[in-house]
Amino acid sequence: MARTLSNVDLVYVDYGDESFQNPKENYPVKKADAIQGDGTALENKLCDVYLTAFYCHNLPDWDSVNEALLKFGTKYVPQKAGDVKSEQKANFTIDFRIRDASAPGGFLHRRVFKNLKINDELALEIKLDEIDKKYDIDPIVKTISNTNISSVLDLAGYTQYIELGSQIYNGFAELVLRDDPIWNEPNIILRKKISSAGSGAAALKQGTYCLVSTTDTKGNNLRNWESDYSNVFFKGKHLYLGKNGKRLSTNYLVFSFDFH
Repeated sequence: MARTLSNVDLVYVDYGDESFQNPKENYPVKKADAIQGDGTALENKLCDVYLTAFYCHNLPDWDSVNEALLKFGTKYVPQKAGDVKSEQKANFTIDFRIRDASAPGGFLHRRVFKNLKINDELALEIKLDEIDKKYDIDPIVKTISNTNISSVLDLAGYTQYIELGSQIYNGFAELVLRDDPIWNEPNIILRKKISSAGSGAAALKQGTYCLVSTTDTKGNNLRNWESDYSNVFFKGKHLYLGKNGKRLSTNYLVFSFDFH
């Protein structure tokens, strides 16, 4: 039976008027459906997408060291002449080994998509899976690491190039994955034209977002914070309960959008 972590919240880090984050400062976070989008300020701009951190509070205890595979997917508008004009999908894949209550390397402000072109909304699909320990994936990882598609996908390139990078996840999945997803592709739609808070839709803005688990893999409630995140703060690259409090006791992924 698949263990799916279906209950997640999307929150936005409020840096206020600051142009750059102070890593020593505590910043409030707000649910992404309780803020306004950047609207016309994002018109005719391209977006670079960065993975900043993944914090593993408690994943299923597969072994003394957990091994997982993250697929971070998006939809984009092709830009090259001769490409199809309808929206296409692109996936970035990263594998990592991690212990509970720790954060793996390889995420620190890692650009995974550049020159992402969208219409009025940005769509994400995120999937986190267990890797079957009986398979040795190191040769695959080494081969992929020798190509630039393992570093960043330029979404201004040809769709064939993007599809090659996107097929990495499928190749991994066929070989090494069990039927045990941790996150099973929450569909996240962020709209830049959200003009009022509380509209029920997530707003798209320049800046940093966090996808936060509200239950464990058995469906048990993990929320030890206020439902509006009023007592949760972002500092450095992680979430904390209260100012200068303990790290938030849940699994979460931090990523950011940079429009140019």
